[in-house]
Amino acid sequence: MEKNNQKRVRKYSRSKTTPRQLKTESNSLTLCSMFNKFMVFKETEGLTEITLNDYHKLIDYLLEYTGGDLPLEELNLELFRGFISIYFMTKVYLLLLLIYELER
Repeated sequence: MEKNNQKRVRKYSRSKTTPRQLKTESNSLTLCSMFNKFMVFKETEGLTEITLNDYHKLIDYLLEYTGGDLPLEELNLELFRGFISIYFMTKVYLLLLLIYELER
């Protein structure tokens, strides 16, 4: 059998130019903006004021740990693991201090 050597012609040609970079939502996301979206969702779930206030306290601790708001690209597992370990060590320390004071 003889192979057909005709060149295929595309109906729609591909663009040779580089597509322009569109600003996506992920380019502008920060820790605070994501937290605000999260809180809107949690408020619509009907959580109690105590729970919502706890979320706000926790984000305040996190922002203190990070030194302020961070872009999405700088958020990673190591950052959150570090925060969690410091946060819980502080809680345990305060609990031990309270127990010590109560036993005196």
